[in-house]
Amino acid sequence: MSKSVLLVSNSNHSQHDGKMSECAARLETVIQQLQINNLWDRCSHLDAVNIKDTSVSEATISAIHTKNLLNRLRTEYQLTNSWNCSMCTFTNSLNENACMICGSKKQDACFIIPNGKNDCYLCPNSFNVAMKNCAAVIEAAEKVLLEDQIHSSFALIRPPGHHASSESFGSYCLLNTVAITAHHSIMTHKKKVLIMDWDVHHGDGTQAIVESFSEDEFLKEQCRFVSIHRHDDGFWPKSGRVEDGEDAILNIPLKGISFGDADYVHLFEELVIPWAKNFEADLIIVSAGYDCARNDPIGRFDVTANGFSILTDMLQSMSPCIFVLEGGYDIGSSGNYKFPHQPLAQGVCATVSSMLRSAADSTIEIGNDAINPAKTLPFDWQSNIKQETKDVVTRVKQLPKFLKGVA
Repeated sequence: MSKSVLLVSNSNHSQHDGKMSECAARLETVIQQLQINNLWDRCSHLDAVNIKDTSVSEATISAIHTKNLLNRLRTEYQLTNSWNCSMCTFTNSLNENACMICGSKKQDACFIIPNGKNDCYLCPNSFNVAMKNCAAVIEAAEKVLLEDQIHSSFALIRPPGHHASSESFGSYCLLNTVAITAHHSIMTHKKKVLIMDWDVHHGDGTQAIVESFSEDEFLKEQCRFVSIHRHDDGFWPKSGRVEDGEDAILNIPLKGISFGDADYVHLFEELVIPWAKNFEADLIIVSAGYDCARNDPIGRFDVTANGFSILTDMLQSMSPCIFVLEGGYDIGSSGNYKFPHQPLAQGVCATVSSMLRSAADSTIEIGNDAINPAKTLPFDWQSNIKQETKDVVTRVKQLPKFLKGVA
């Protein structure tokens, strides 16, 4: 029987917008491309602004983030002595109600750079946007876990969250929606959760939070985290080595550039799928960053839309999935694109297309081993696997925790 794909969004996301690469235009372009490619109307929809505030309490968030972090997000904007214009970026004194340079009104176009941060901004309603994002992702998981007619869901939200730790926000991320939802699904519904992070940057915040679960005898057996990411010397956030992390953590770092579909499929087949299948998750939460996509100017990897489709299929063949938008940024390279934010938007469209195909095809069932990525790759795809990829596979397979995880 055909099921539906749910897209959960937050129409108030633009209330958090500053002059950085992480901006409202990213998500607006994604939604526009979903509509142009006839994907948007084929999905069910839920806007987080219509989710009751009582559905996600601060107690739910406080299970992951400290009260100090929440208080900073809530009050730091009001405590600052200056504000930045989001039209021209000029720093104005707090008592100025309009920008001294371009005249933009303070309440309509302003943000601040929090003390001690140079990779994040806050707007007057950033805390409310972040809280609604948490509600969006939790609701996305609830629908997939509890409603038979929902096959899978994608939380189209921003800002991202996988760099936010229990005590700190930054790197564009305010609250770690994926970790919050994993904890909620485990504690409320007694479900086992696998977090798959394919953003090109290591999900350092998520890893730290999952590692903290080891302090609880129940939690530590219910959650796993796996990340494929770039790990050159100096590439942000410089974490996620093969040997890093406890038994619940599997890091797959790649040194260099241009890793593409063949590399990712090989890593999935040799590492991700065996480790995940043995865990037998009830839910897979994907930190879906698209800065590993072809032509992304930061990641400089080479995963194509077809590659994202294959990876989506492979994950859906194991367990019910929800996808949560993370990274993928246009840093002035739009001259090389047909439209701004093209790698991000095409990656999301490929994922949603795969979700719809799987939801409509009654022959594709959870646990179906017949998913064969070679059917949609060139016949000689294995010849495109880089030696670095093969070396990483060898190193990970030697880890006692990997051997334990696939036994």
